[in-house]
Amino acid sequence: MGEVNIALVPIGGYTSLNAAKAAEVISLLEPNIVIPMHYGMRNALIKLDPLSKFLKEMGLTTVETEESIKLQSNAMLPEEIRVMVLDLSV
Repeated sequence: MGEVNIALVPIGGYTSLNAAKAAEVISLLEPNIVIPMHYGMRNALIKLDPLSKFLKEMGLTTVETEESIKLQSNAMLPEEIRVMVLDLSV
């Protein structure tokens, strides 16, 4: 498949990957940036696992949310896998 720089990964379970499977896929792909998606939030119509469950699987306790993500070149990519959460309240 080649090098994966950015991976948008469903993490909430139900009809997509759950937190554990998502972490497993990430360890296989080894992307520079992981953007979690399709997870449980307050007032959601579908019961999905929360972001915190995925963060725990990744060995993280918290992450800062980003309003947007802009990369000008591959040189701006982090060397280690970085989980970036988009702020959905914007």
